Amino acid sequence: MLRRAIATVAIVTLVLAACSEPAATPVTTAPPATTPTTTTTTVADPFSLTDLPGAYTVPAEITPRIFSDENSGYSGDLLLDEFTCDEIREEISFEVLVCAEGGTNDSPFALVIGGEYVERDEESEVATTSLQYAVYRPVTTPDGVGVRAEVVIAATEQREMITFDNVELAVERVDTAAGRAIALHYTSVPGAGRAFNVIEMIGLNQFGSPQVVATYTGEGVTEFADGKGFVYSGYHYADNEALCCASYHQAHYFRPGANGWTHSRLTAPNDPDKFMEEEPTFANLAPVEIIAIYEYARGTSD
Repeated sequence: MLRRAIATVAIVTLVLAACSEPAATPVTTAPPATTPTTTTTTVADPFSLTDLPGAYTVPAEITPRIFSDENSGYSGDLLLDEFTCDEIREEISFEVLVCAEGGTNDSPFALVIGGEYVERDEESEVATTSLQYAVYRPVTTPDGVGVRAEVVIAATEQREMITFDNVELAVERVDTAAGRAIALHYTSVPGAGRAFNVIEMIGLNQFGSPQVVATYTGEGVTEFADGKGFVYSGYHYADNEALCCASYHQAHYFRPGANGWTHSRLTAPNDPDKFMEEEPTFANLAPVEIIAIYEYARGTSD
């Protein structure tokens, strides 16, 4: 009996062990993930036109009078120690009247005017002036020593002037969102008439290369700068108004854009008691930088 009782106890003990709950497995809890902080920086669009509400804007017209197919010129590349106007004056083959640097540090260019030649015809009392124009950009030489000034565009101008003609060229420069831009601003006053203006603007296009980026013609034009491009005034007439008495004026804004230069214009009433510079449209604008003014030779008469 004793032996059987022991066996029974052993069976009961085994059954109880099999029915007891398993030991709990330790659970490790990971700390919550930290969400990275995101900082958003808003960069102003350098080509925005929001400061010109209500303006009429189109792609800038490009119909050059100087740098055109009809006035093609030639200037050879120059080998320079560094790309500056001083170096260009030293190395170029003709006498330089004007050299103006434009563009950016990464994409500089230089406009050069020179090679002046004046021929007078005493019989017809006509003076003919010839000028050479060229725009250069720097190109690194293969040996990495110095820089090569590569001709981008070139032109030759011939202008005939009689005794009573009066034409001058102002070389102007302004700051833009695409670096510094340069304008050839021609003003002619035939006899005692009102000044007529032809303007050719040279700057960096949307690819960062120098070219004629805009042209403009008008009468009695005054020039301004707004830190974003060129601003030129213009008269605006009603249908029944004479040339003396425009009731409105326009401000013409020429600026670089993401897809090329643009021409925006705003129209406002004229105040007959104010000069154009005093009109509210232009009163807060700065003058352009005048690099040089060149006066064309006139014919002579007894």
